[in-house]
Amino acid sequence: MTPHTMLASQMLKIGGLPDKAHLRDLAGDGCLHLINVSGTTLGDIHGAQAVAAFTLSEYGFSDHFSSHSMVDEHFDDTPGFFLSQFVPEQQENFLKAVAFGVKSITAHKSVSIFCHYGVGRSPAVALALMRCVWHWPLPTALQAVRQIRPQAHLSHLSVSASSWVLNRLK
Repeated sequence: MTPHTMLASQMLKIGGLPDKAHLRDLAGDGCLHLINVSGTTLGDIHGAQAVAAFTLSEYGFSDHFSSHSMVDEHFDDTPGFFLSQFVPEQQENFLKAVAFGVKSITAHKSVSIFCHYGVGRSPAVALALMRCVWHWPLPTALQAVRQIRPQAHLSHLSVSASSWVLNRLK
């Protein structure tokens, strides 16, 4: 594990919708900041009591990330592709999800990011978050996400979204 991945794995978890046992584990580990980009309200699934201990940020946007080709060594790092795939409301929700994570991590709080399966949306948010918080070059951030969440589908759209957020949060 690289030093970058070690740092990221200490501060950041990437996954699918947590069940009640996973929520208890997160709380036990001190990971009390949650970013839910599944489009499903966690309190509706588990009840308000199950999420009461957490600082919860929930945003909805489509999972176009999983349906695009995976990133290889050749990638387009421009935000235009992201902008062409999402309506402004979804763009802003993506930005808000990343901004919440940036605020949490810069305050030295661990963050868990999840979508339905932990494959498209949550890895895309994590990629943008790593680039914004730690100012890592794209290849380093891609490697860190892949090591933390091996089943992540990091697509050209994920890269484009992270570049768009990076430009917006400067």
